[in-house]
Amino acid sequence: MSGAVVLSGVDRVVTSQVRLPDLRYGLVTAAHARTNAGRSSRVALQEQARIACLFSPEHGLDGVAGAGDSVGDSRDELTGLPVYSLYQQQGENELIPAAALESIDAFLYDLPDIGVRFYTYISTCLQVLEIAARAGKAVCILDRPNPLGGLVLEGLTLAPGDFSFIGPYSLPIRYGLTVGELATLYVAERGLELDLEVIQIEGWRRGMLQPDTGQVFTIPSPNIPNWQTALCYPGTCLIEGTNLSEGRGTPRPFTWFGTPWIRQEELAQALEELPHPGLAIRPQGYIPSASKLAGQHCQGIALEITDAAALRPVGFMVAAIDRIRSLYPDDFRFIAPEETSIAAICRHIGRSFVEDGWRVADFACREAQDTSEFRARVAPWLLYKE
Repeated sequence: MSGAVVLSGVDRVVTSQVRLPDLRYGLVTAAHARTNAGRSSRVALQEQARIACLFSPEHGLDGVAGAGDSVGDSRDELTGLPVYSLYQQQGENELIPAAALESIDAFLYDLPDIGVRFYTYISTCLQVLEIAARAGKAVCILDRPNPLGGLVLEGLTLAPGDFSFIGPYSLPIRYGLTVGELATLYVAERGLELDLEVIQIEGWRRGMLQPDTGQVFTIPSPNIPNWQTALCYPGTCLIEGTNLSEGRGTPRPFTWFGTPWIRQEELAQALEELPHPGLAIRPQGYIPSASKLAGQHCQGIALEITDAAALRPVGFMVAAIDRIRSLYPDDFRFIAPEETSIAAICRHIGRSFVEDGWRVADFACREAQDTSEFRARVAPWLLYKE
């Protein structure tokens, strides 16, 4: 499949294969949304449709704000359009000002994702669907390939009691859907009264990973610098729920992890004993310049991908965290919850697995059951063949 040329929804629109209805659109997008030719999709779409305003996700329109940083409204230099942030603190106010909603007939969504439940762009998508349903607006999604493919599923399906902005719906961690498929599933299961259209991808098959599409991977946010990081992220993001550094503030976020109190040679040897298809494990020291453990010398681990198709990062990292707990029981801890929240690790993997004692021996069975049930659940809503 290598070398295939896949056309995303935006490419089909800008090449006039598909024509959008003559409506006033609010475009949900960010700087990494580009055509196959490398043009900013918001500029290309402005030539094809009446774009009244833009809506931006976490990290802002330019994709440079830090994780969790509040982003305000602004005006886009490229298009001259007003930009309304969907990731900010509004208090009691509506997320989208009434004047902005009144200026549009429909939402147009073109926001490349990475296919991982924690990654908040899908939360923004589901927010938009809910807002559109309440406001009587249509939604058109310009679909894009899932860079992690559509066949492999990983992790446990999140229970409703554990939902948050980093886990907005009942999905496994690596959920194997395009955004268009996820939106179709969500609208159906939630019973939303909504005019939803998905401009489908041309040439994509579920077995394709990012390199198979012929598309260039464009950095979606500061700590996903390349596709290889995105592939590790479903597992290594679990480190966020612990007192280890997940590699933020280094050249290798989410492929390095560590802390001052481990012994990296000892840990590397211990992790080598775990099943780790598609990975090479190497000791790696580093000093984060920002985020968790900034300025401290962390002894750590580097993960190097040797076989992308074989890699299953979630199961590996579940076992790796358990091994770290065993080796360093006096130092390791999960980050405690805030008073009004559940622990971060519960929001990542689900409260029941954590409260049941993080039993690694049970994980594979639970994962197999959850992913099997999810496959059956989503089968009626799939838009693309294997």
